[in-house]
Amino acid sequence: MKYLPSGLIAVGILAVSVFGEALATPAATTRLRENEARYQEGLNLERRGDLRAAVDAYREAADSGHGMAQRKLGDIYGTGKDGVERDYESSLRWYTRTRDQGIDIPNKPFVYSGVRR
Repeated sequence: MKYLPSGLIAVGILAVSVFGEALATPAATTRLRENEARYQEGLNLERRGDLRAAVDAYREAADSGHGMAQRKLGDIYGTGKDGVERDYESSLRWYTRTRDQGIDIPNKPFVYSGVRR
């Protein structure tokens, strides 16, 4: 263990404060920025009417854990629009991942009839 200034202790690749809070590594911060950029790209593509490309951008961010991208995919698959087929199982899966992160999904069905969990 190596002690650093400001009461930090370096443990492996993760810096942990003496209060037990994990501090983001540069690589983790870069991944968060990249995921947010992909999500923002998805929003821009959706605004321009290119939903298929937007879904690809959302999926890339969502697969990396971006909660709002997961929610967007749940919305898109739940309604099916602009050439994206309605898929209740995919919608439920993305909503579940979103809720597992503590993100609220107001007024959204969490169970679709005929869909197994």
